[in-house]
Amino acid sequence: MLGAQNSSHAHFTTDRSSFYFSKEVQVNTGIIRSYDEDLNLNRAGSSTARLRVTSGTTYSDQLFSVENTTSTTSSGIVRLKSLTASSGPFIRVVDFIRSNNQLRGYIALNPYAVQYSTSSDYRLKRNVTPMENSIDRIKLLKPS
Repeated sequence: MLGAQNSSHAHFTTDRSSFYFSKEVQVNTGIIRSYDEDLNLNRAGSSTARLRVTSGTTYSDQLFSVENTTSTTSSGIVRLKSLTASSGPFIRVVDFIRSNNQLRGYIALNPYAVQYSTSSDYRLKRNVTPMENSIDRIKLLKPS
């Protein structure tokens, strides 16, 4: 059944379990939303081609991949933009988190710089030798 069920929306209703459209679905506003549930986009016949949009978080069952055949000096392939207007502390834009939810590093920015933060483990380094007279070497530097 197709018809107005209230003053704000036109409703599609059926006694079937789902709707099937044999042609593409187009929307003029570019907005497709769920009334009161998480929005799930699934590809038929695939158990991994899914995208789930929830409140504040988007989940994908596949790896995130961005490919571009055009290379320019004026724009990057991937752009991360913070909409927070802050002139103060760094704002984290990328977190590196293990499956046990432990933060292992992040990339942050403020209007003046980008900050890369990660842990460093001395046990993983090779060919590490202590420097002798390191303070004396620094004092010899005479920048112009």
